[in-house]
Amino acid sequence: MDNKSTFSFKWYDGLQFKMAVIFVVLFFFIALSVFMILKTFGDQIIEEEAYLRLNEANNQVISELERHTVLSATLVDAMANLAEALPNTNESYHSLVPQLLNYKGTEAFIAGGGIWPAPYQFDEKKERNSFFWARNQFGQLTFYDDYNQPQGNGYHQEEWYVPATHLLEGETYWSKSYTDPYSLQPMVTVSAPLIKDKKNIGVATIDLKLLGLQHLLKEATRSFSGYAFAIDRNGTFLSYPKIQQVITTVKNRDGSELQSFINYKDLAKKHPQFESFSNILDSQRNDLLENLLHNSQFGKKLTDTMALASYQINKQEANLVVASLLNNRNDSNNALPKRSNLFLDNDPILNEPVFVSISMMPETYWKIITVMPYSIGIEKITATYQRLMLSTLVALIITIFIIWLFIRYVVTSPISHLAKQVQAQVDNNNSSEDMALFNTSGRGELNSLVEIFNQRTGQLLSSKKEIEKLAHFDILTGLPNRRLLINRLNEKLAMCDRQQSYGALLFIDLDNFKWINDSLGHAMGDELLLRVSERFSDCIRAEDTVARLGGDEFVVLIIKNQAYSRKLNHESTLVAQKLVNAMKAPIILKGSPHHMTISVGITVFASHKSNSDELLRQADTAMYRAKEKGKNCFCFFNTEMQEQAHKRVDIEEALRVALISKELFLVYQPQVDNKGHCFGVEALIRWKHPIKGLLSPLEFISIAEESGLIIEIGTWVLEESCAQFKRWSEENIYLDKISVNVSPKQFRHLNFVNTIREALEKHHLSANQLTLEITEGIVIDDIKDTINKMTILKSLGVSISIDDFGTGYSSLKYLKELPLSQLKIDQSFVCDIVHDPKNAMIVKTIIAMAKHLDLNVIAEGVENREQMELLTEKGCEQFQGYYFAQPKTVEAFKEYMRLQTVKNVRQINHLGAS
Repeated sequence: MDNKSTFSFKWYDGLQFKMAVIFVVLFFFIALSVFMILKTFGDQIIEEEAYLRLNEANNQVISELERHTVLSATLVDAMANLAEALPNTNESYHSLVPQLLNYKGTEAFIAGGGIWPAPYQFDEKKERNSFFWARNQFGQLTFYDDYNQPQGNGYHQEEWYVPATHLLEGETYWSKSYTDPYSLQPMVTVSAPLIKDKKNIGVATIDLKLLGLQHLLKEATRSFSGYAFAIDRNGTFLSYPKIQQVITTVKNRDGSELQSFINYKDLAKKHPQFESFSNILDSQRNDLLENLLHNSQFGKKLTDTMALASYQINKQEANLVVASLLNNRNDSNNALPKRSNLFLDNDPILNEPVFVSISMMPETYWKIITVMPYSIGIEKITATYQRLMLSTLVALIITIFIIWLFIRYVVTSPISHLAKQVQAQVDNNNSSEDMALFNTSGRGELNSLVEIFNQRTGQLLSSKKEIEKLAHFDILTGLPNRRLLINRLNEKLAMCDRQQSYGALLFIDLDNFKWINDSLGHAMGDELLLRVSERFSDCIRAEDTVARLGGDEFVVLIIKNQAYSRKLNHESTLVAQKLVNAMKAPIILKGSPHHMTISVGITVFASHKSNSDELLRQADTAMYRAKEKGKNCFCFFNTEMQEQAHKRVDIEEALRVALISKELFLVYQPQVDNKGHCFGVEALIRWKHPIKGLLSPLEFISIAEESGLIIEIGTWVLEESCAQFKRWSEENIYLDKISVNVSPKQFRHLNFVNTIREALEKHHLSANQLTLEITEGIVIDDIKDTINKMTILKSLGVSISIDDFGTGYSSLKYLKELPLSQLKIDQSFVCDIVHDPKNAMIVKTIIAMAKHLDLNVIAEGVENREQMELLTEKGCEQFQGYYFAQPKTVEAFKEYMRLQTVKNVRQINHLGAS
């Protein structure tokens, strides 16, 4: 008799029916919720999307305008710089200024410009001496001398001139719009100050045509059937779609009539529909004028000065000019509202609902008003909204149908069928792999469980393989990692022992990879490592191994099945050269080429005298020798390298002992002024080795830097210097400052600034008594961190000096930005200054540049009177060198300062030479 399933039930009690009902109700609820949400937030989303589209269009309009205004401001600043540097001759101005005004590509919008010296600045006998060029009817620049005529009004009271005389170097001023008396065209002028010796000596200007502005705005808004117009800082129209509504006739000073743009308030009075625009423009204007409240005393004085100096600037306009000037200087542009949006039911020009965006351009303070029809603004989002509603309905129907099919054909597999399969697996006692292979031919809820179990088992097996892969291969490059390399190397060593064969190990390090990784980011660094690994793989045979040890270090393992001979050395050389040559082609990262070189160390081996760790150390040592030879090359290991490596290790260990046993000590070299008076000292480290005697810093500082001991040594030097300076003060030996050298690694340490602060507090030193001498390499490496730390130190009062200036990678850009106090002229320039004109010129340039940047200058390595006199002649007032004194111990320095008190300079010099 057949056994029938006991799992019988009525259809409405079945899981299939109940799940179907649940899912139908659930999805109807979800659909209803979606429809309600779309209905509730749809209008808001439509409006936000419309404003987003409008703001994008507004940004495009502003970008097109800024392309002209930024270029014009750059040109006028260049003209100002040129005028400041030119000699006061008519020939030089007539020769060079028109070339800037005629800059290629600006003919369509630059109408003219010139240089306008302040009274009697160009010629002590002439109050007016302008150099002005304007384009004639043929578009050619023509020189005009009208402003210089004695019977005219001149130019020193013009609206575009007076505010510019109050600007700082690098600032520009944009005038209000006006009608040019020569071409009768609407124009605007951008002005820049001429500053020499911190004094205003005139103004440079460039005149821009406004005639094509409306056409430019029309083309920029054509895509959305709207329009745009511009208003200047004073509220005067620069353009408008209906130009006749914003044009009026005014009288010039000579009685002639000119056409001029009106103010937006005047248009609002004539057309009430423009009132909404006017209110927002008033608000932006008032926000700008708030700057005067924060600078009331200075602002009021400057406002009165401008209003009095120019007949074209009234008190209200002067307030706006001063407010914009203060806003730029206070870097508060971000505090002002850059954009305002509004909705109009009926636009005065389009006669339909519109979205409006009003933005303020920086520097010019022009307001750009962009108008987009409501129908255009919402058309895309409305269509998307409708498609979303339809898609939701269709998706709901399809989902319900699929669920019904799923429940009908899948969630019905009988439990007994699964139980039999599980029992069969248990009875068969299969392996874990076999136990995963359940029969999934049934349908129902349990079928899903079976599939999940099978999938999970497969994942576990796959994970096991992946773990094994991660344990032996590099995640980034897929190359063998250190563990697999060591395993293979040990296998090869054993094979070499059995078969009397030999091998070679090539240790590869990428040159300057850290700079690329830090400057371009770790993602780009990883991409570079991947590309490099591919090139290395292409350079070796299939039976050889290329592995990545970590970071930018790779190793190539070569095994040859023949007796050792020069042939292996030759083949190793070929492989190394092939690896070096493979890096000659640039590596393209995100479309940009990057050049990379490598240094390769090679060691050959046989098992009976080598082990894996020793081989890696030998190849690594040879690689560092390749770097010392200039990088981008390879080098074979030899015993001399091993000896040098051991020597470096010995020095490093001895340094650790020296720190504990107080073998390190400081000497102090005086720094004097041009009268021989000692105002400060530089602390210099020395090492009294118990066996080797006195060691120069050149013999151990680089090793301390590489090993990280420089942090501890540098802290000791700082502490000892501050303590000694305090002791001298207590012994009535008074100095202005003490200079301490700072190493790159010490400067980059996270706790560096706190270390300086703690040393000053511990020894009760004023921060202005401490000078930190850093090298140019520190400045260039990680400029952001450099500026941050220097700024903090400067705020404490600590002085910062660039040591050996001129011998490193100086950047005038960074020199201008860094909060420095002093430049130290390197002794390599000083030693030949008397006999080498080039060195003399370099020194003169450094001194002049430092004075221009308000930096102190000190020359080191001064060894004779001729050098000192020549340096003094070129403007240097502080010196350091053997001509004045050698580095001295504490007791010798006390004697030196005793002689200072009696002004015995000759005896001091004698001591310095002894």
